[in-house]
Amino acid sequence: MADAEQNKPLVGKKAVVTGGNKGIGESISLALAGKGADIAIVARDTESAQNVIKKVRSERRFCKIYPTDLSDAASVRKSAKDILADMGRVDILVNNAGMSQLESLLEFSEDNWDRTMNVNLKAPFILSQEFAKGMIERKSGKIIHISSVAAIHAVDEHAAYCVSKAGLCMLTKMMALEWGPYNIQTNAIAPTVVWTEMGQRVWGAPEKHEPMLERIPAHRFVKPEEVAELTVFLAGPGSDMICGQTIAVDGGLTTH
Repeated sequence: MADAEQNKPLVGKKAVVTGGNKGIGESISLALAGKGADIAIVARDTESAQNVIKKVRSERRFCKIYPTDLSDAASVRKSAKDILADMGRVDILVNNAGMSQLESLLEFSEDNWDRTMNVNLKAPFILSQEFAKGMIERKSGKIIHISSVAAIHAVDEHAAYCVSKAGLCMLTKMMALEWGPYNIQTNAIAPTVVWTEMGQRVWGAPEKHEPMLERIPAHRFVKPEEVAELTVFLAGPGSDMICGQTIAVDGGLTTH
C-alpha cells in the first residue's frame, strides 16, 4: 500500500486542465490521472474528450468535461463555478489551452488579436483568479501555465501568439509574487514545437520545420509526454520550492 501511494503522489488531488481533451492537454490529463488526480477538462470540443474521459475513468478517477468558450469571459467563469460545485475544490490548475493565428502584423485583424489574447492570456488569468481564492484559504495550490519558447524568441507571423505567451510568463511571476506567501506555487512550461496534430499542421512542411530543427541542438521536436511529465512534477510535492519560474523544454533552442 505504501509503495502504491508513493507511486501516486496526487491521490485525492483535484486537477483542472484546459484543452485537456487532445494534444499536449490529453497527455497532461492522462499523466495527472495516472498519479492519482481527479480531472476536470475545460474545452470547447466535447466529442474529442470522450476517449480521454474513458481512459481517466479506467484509472478509477473522476473525469468530466466542462464545455467552455475560452475566448468568452462569462463562459470561463461559469465553468469555474460548475467545477467547484462538482469537485468542491481545485488543488491543481493547468492552463494548457492555446491558439495561434498566422498573420503578419500589418494584416492582423483586431478580432483575431483579441481572440488570441482572450484564449491564451485572459482565460488563464480568470481561472487562476477563481481557483486561487480557495487555494489561499487552504494555503495550498499548484498553478501551471503552458507557455512557449515563442515568449522568448519572436516567430514570423505569430505576433499575437508570441505576445500572449510572453504575457503568460509575466503573469506567472506576478502570481508567484502575490500568492507565493500562501503556499501556492505558480510556474510556466515553455516548450518549443510539440509534435502534436496542431504542431504537425503548422510545422509539417519541410521548408518550415527543417530550419527550426537546425536551431535545436537535440535536433528534434518535443513529445507531448515530455511536457506532461514536467507538469506532473510541478503539480507534486517535489516542486514546493520552485515558484515563479518559466522552464524551457526546447532541446537547447534557447541557448542561441
